[in-house]
Amino acid sequence: MHQVQLHCTCIASVAAKVSDVATEAVRAAEYLYIGRVTEFRHGQNIGNVVRKNNNQRLAYLWNYGEHWGQLRSADAIVFTDNHDTQRGRVGFVVQP
Repeated sequence: MHQVQLHCTCIASVAAKVSDVATEAVRAAEYLYIGRVTEFRHGQNIGNVVRKNNNQRLAYLWNYGEHWGQLRSADAIVFTDNHDTQRGRVGFVVQP
């Protein structure tokens, strides 16, 4: 039998799903030592702007990101929709 050798030049990446929203006790920053963290606040903040909640406007997005209390881009995986947001828990959910 021939020996099979695999050469991988890949770098492993770890991402933690942390619902860092006001109702949760854990914070995303607590998991940054492991790897990237999901940024739930991205969907919430974009959703607030699109819905014009709290008088938000598209013009306010000029400094979007860390200045809005979100993680650095290098630390975050952003999204607007996942199984938590689809159940109305957090994030950018548009109701008909």
